[in-house]
Amino acid sequence: MPDFEIIPLKSYRYDTGLEGPDILVTGGIHGWEPSGPIGIMKVIDMLDRGHIKLKKGSLTLIPECNPPALEKDIEGINRNLNRGFYYREKPALYEDCLSNAIGRFLESCTHYIDIHTYDEDIPYA
Repeated sequence: MPDFEIIPLKSYRYDTGLEGPDILVTGGIHGWEPSGPIGIMKVIDMLDRGHIKLKKGSLTLIPECNPPALEKDIEGINRNLNRGFYYREKPALYEDCLSNAIGRFLESCTHYIDIHTYDEDIPYA
């Protein structure tokens, strides 16, 4: 394991208890794309307040997949996290560890949505 601190991913899970899709939505893969985390947090707030409700299945939301990169407003700490989502038995880089952590969520989902920003001036969130 590399000698840096692994920041646990904060996730939010909503489950209806009814059969249906198991959806995973992530944001903040790239630190310079803040719209995904902002938009996901708005959805979390609406779900928590009961403004929107799931009809069936479950939803897992991870607003900030790469918190240090978001904090520094850079693509990634060591590499582009989006260029290698696969399990690494011996992770060498910070993003390798994140890929392993996100992979645990991917194993159980039936649908995956990763939110990116094309242009920071476009208010997606």
